[in-house]
Amino acid sequence: MSRAPTFLLSRRAILALPILAMGTFAAAQTAHAEESIVVVGQGGSYQEAQRKAFFEPFTKATGIKIIEQSPADNGKFQAMVESGNVEWDVVDVGQDFVLRGRKLNLFEPIDYAKVGIVKSDFPAALVTDYSVPSIIWSTTLNYNTDLVKPEKSAKTWAQFWDVKNYPGERTLPKAPVNLLEIALLADGVDPAKLYPLDVDRAFRSLDKIKPYIQVWWETAGKAEQLLVDGEVAYSAAGQARVQKAARQGAHVAVNWDQGTLTSQSWVIPRGSKHLEAARKFAAFVSSPERQAELAKYIDYGPSNSKAFQFIPKDAELPTTPDLLKKQVLTDPQWWAENIDSVNERLNKWLLQ
Repeated sequence: MSRAPTFLLSRRAILALPILAMGTFAAAQTAHAEESIVVVGQGGSYQEAQRKAFFEPFTKATGIKIIEQSPADNGKFQAMVESGNVEWDVVDVGQDFVLRGRKLNLFEPIDYAKVGIVKSDFPAALVTDYSVPSIIWSTTLNYNTDLVKPEKSAKTWAQFWDVKNYPGERTLPKAPVNLLEIALLADGVDPAKLYPLDVDRAFRSLDKIKPYIQVWWETAGKAEQLLVDGEVAYSAAGQARVQKAARQGAHVAVNWDQGTLTSQSWVIPRGSKHLEAARKFAAFVSSPERQAELAKYIDYGPSNSKAFQFIPKDAELPTTPDLLKKQVLTDPQWWAENIDSVNERLNKWLLQ
């Protein structure tokens, strides 16, 4: 297990999340029927779950309609804000982008007390004045059980790289975050010594697996579909979509060993045309009841500690203690400082 990075939950902190008394969400004033906000998510089954747990109940409670878009694109986000032509109101983004975007003045502030969010209900390491933590998720080694029998499947990233003994088509993310961590773990780096990431070593490791990657997926929904349809035997992608697909009858499974833990947050682009409605939405979806409701539809770990009192103890979430200790914590601060240079190198490398 790696050291706990400054800007993400440590394993000890997650295990110590208190089961607190049930909080209440201060009901927002009824909005004019024609009011709406654009909410941008990641698409696929994650956004389907958000629709049931967040979007539809929010509209019912406030009268504010949700216009959905996906996927969230950091470059487009920044361009909108800098051009002054902001079309989005609330966006679900990675924690590394929260840290970078705050420095670039891309977000509207969110006053927790003013909108009725209890700051102490969330891991302090994930809270900023410009974001509200949403979920904690894991990039795991997943496989199609029609193509790979569980007893013969790869169980570590080193085995994922071993195409001779663990044959089958593979897919990896076309984005550096998590990809470089996986490449280094596959090359034998101790999880406790991942950071600062050895970028040169990571790309040497990626050189070895590159010829065997059928698709470099760009959206989580695409990664899910490739595995479910049997176009690939193995994928490195978010675990929750695979778990949901398995419950719906798809022949897929998750291996938790060496999963890389990451977090998401809600942010409001600076210049949002519906600022108060966007803040109401951020407060609504941050309540423990709403976050527990999301866990009914997709297996992401809630960020609100009070949500756990509404979630069955046998739920398989990334922050479940027995699963948590098998995984590795990513460091969003390292990525906030290095994402641009590494992403440029990755794009050039993919064209070689």
